[in-house]
Amino acid sequence: MTGPETCPRFGSCSAPLCPLETGKGVELTQWYTDEDICNEHPNLDWVKRQRRLKKLKKTGYFTIGMLVVEARISNGVDPDSEETPEDWIQKRLRSA
Repeated sequence: MTGPETCPRFGSCSAPLCPLETGKGVELTQWYTDEDICNEHPNLDWVKRQRRLKKLKKTGYFTIGMLVVEARISNGVDPDSEETPEDWIQKRLRSA
């Protein structure tokens, strides 16, 4: 059995992005730098990137798709803008 319920921290973790989550819509889950980060899987590249973004106090939100893009660390998507995570990713891929 896999999934968030198999995590020893299940029930007490408040990280919106879970490495064990595979359900429909997980790619749309938004994470802001003032929110919690998974402590059970600290060696995943995208979890490491979350830690850097949090330390640098970046703004906006990030999705897992945004966190795995090889691009310079920048602010995320402004929730008040028309920009989508896909727009954000494409912009960074073009400038890489």
